[in-house]
Amino acid sequence: MRLARSAPIGLMLTVLASPSFAAPAPKDKGEGFATPQACFKAMQAALKQKDYKKFVAGMSTRWQETLARDMLLTAVSIGGKAGFKEEVQKILTRHKITRETQEKIQKLYSEFAPGGRNLEARDQMTRALPKYIKDRPGFVADMYAALMKVIPAAAKPAFDELKNVKITGVRAEATLTTGSGNLTTEQGVTFTKEKDGWRMNAPVPKDKPKK
Repeated sequence: MRLARSAPIGLMLTVLASPSFAAPAPKDKGEGFATPQACFKAMQAALKQKDYKKFVAGMSTRWQETLARDMLLTAVSIGGKAGFKEEVQKILTRHKITRETQEKIQKLYSEFAPGGRNLEARDQMTRALPKYIKDRPGFVADMYAALMKVIPAAAKPAFDELKNVKITGVRAEATLTTGSGNLTTEQGVTFTKEKDGWRMNAPVPKDKPKK
């Protein structure tokens, strides 16, 4: 995925593209899919239709949690254009993340961020962020929709193809081809069969983008 030049947009794109720290999977009331392929097709269609709630519904509960956590951290420290910043603030308000909570998160993170000091303590703080978000899938979908409105069309991701699917028990491995503008990237991706069906985990790039 190619990063936009704007600092806040680039940061959020990094959040969307990168797998996060491991964490216990939270409870989720969404619906999974009968097969990994069905999950992929639903997420692919949702991206094309700009239906980010359905797109997020295809994510595993672990992926939803890590994205919610990283997006919250990004949201409370966002800069950039006033209109975009205001929209993000509306999302935080809608999800009952108060100004007091935002300031608390900013203060905590600022203590660990400079020079990469105390990474373990920073990671522990980051893993605790989901407790502030009651509707994690909804928060991720809202933040995703806000981001897609402001990034250049050429930087928007698309799911092109899923191949080499291999299922072993409640886990599946596959290769996912994603597109961004005229670039394509092959990524390794796994699926987990949760109680309600198959869900996709965060993809991991396998090679450099190709033109």
